[in-house]
Amino acid sequence: MAVGTIFTVLANVPWGQVIDAAPKVADGATRLWNSVTRRKADNSVEDRIVGTAVVVGAQAETATSVLQGQVTSLQTAVDQLKDEMESASELIKALADQNAALIMKIELNRKRVYRHSIALALLAALLFAAVVYVALRGGA
Repeated sequence: MAVGTIFTVLANVPWGQVIDAAPKVADGATRLWNSVTRRKADNSVEDRIVGTAVVVGAQAETATSVLQGQVTSLQTAVDQLKDEMESASELIKALADQNAALIMKIELNRKRVYRHSIALALLAALLFAAVVYVALRGGA
């Protein structure tokens, strides 16, 4: 691709929309990253080992309450995963919308470059014909 074409494409990108959407995308990515890293810290291996040791060494009543606590913990984790999935879906939707807008602009610019190329070729042919005509007329 020619350098001029690249500059033309970049000049016609809706940078205002890209810049307006950038904070939303960044916030969504930050929330997603924070929730993933928080979940990793909450579900460390040591916590699971300690929980298992408590179940093994506890009486039946304590084991039931520990299991209920684990069920509650798992339900909380599932709810967090649902929230993260919704956040990720919103982020992906925003990126997809932005990508679609950019692709539409690039396609529009491609069509413009093609039309301008044809017009330039016709103009060059007309100019060449005019030069030949002037040369032949001036020589006669």
